[in-house]
Amino acid sequence: MRAGDLWSRVTIQTKTVTRGALGGATDNWTDFVTVNANVRDLTAREILLAQQVGNAVDKIVTMRYRTDVDASMRVVFDDGKVGRILAIVSSQQRRVFLQLMCEVVDD
Repeated sequence: MRAGDLWSRVTIQTKTVTRGALGGATDNWTDFVTVNANVRDLTAREILLAQQVGNAVDKIVTMRYRTDVDASMRVVFDDGKVGRILAIVSSQQRRVFLQLMCEVVDD
């Protein structure tokens, strides 16, 4: 993977739960790491194929390989939109990149 291909900045966030004075729980998102990535929208054909399988993937985020990113996290794109991570595809044998399959959500 060439560094020139990673032209977008994305922030990976993790969910934290805070307890209020009365014991109620509030979900908050905390910045975990900001990385360079390649963000690609799916083509119309890819979206149709994904819908047939039951996926709602809108974007594919390709970034350098990391072991600390999981599907419970979310991605904030450089335009402020938020993506829920549906699946992670990794090149585990060569440990070169991660691909995050994301669904853009209103948040």
